[in-house]
Amino acid sequence: MSLAYWRDICILHFPEIDDEHAELLSILKAIYQDIQSGEDGQPLQAKLHHLFHVALNHCESEERLMESYHYPDSQDHADAHEELLNTVLNLRLKAEEQQEKLTLDMIHDILAWLNRHSWDYDLRLVQFIQQRQQRETLLFN
Repeated sequence: MSLAYWRDICILHFPEIDDEHAELLSILKAIYQDIQSGEDGQPLQAKLHHLFHVALNHCESEERLMESYHYPDSQDHADAHEELLNTVLNLRLKAEEQQEKLTLDMIHDILAWLNRHSWDYDLRLVQFIQQRQQRETLLFN
């Protein structure tokens, strides 16, 4: 399956989250292309390391949003983030220790997780924030 399928899949029309999703997708695309071309070793490990840190920053950013808006489902959302971070960390460690060769299916699994997460957890978060912002606008205007 081509990565073109994933290009716009995670757009929620909430710039802060959309920009971070675009960065995650860009890194995943680069990893995907490396695997397709048979690349492994240090360049791939560096990209996996970068992916982990970008994912961590993204999760922390969303969790700050949840805290600032007193989002009621924040714990479930944070638990889902932990699942992603563990998956990416495990891939990174496997690549570094050369325990298992990374496959396109592994990257598709992360993309599928990101898609599900975006259209479930992130969409509910964005809708909650937008509703709160609308209420605050009505109250203060």
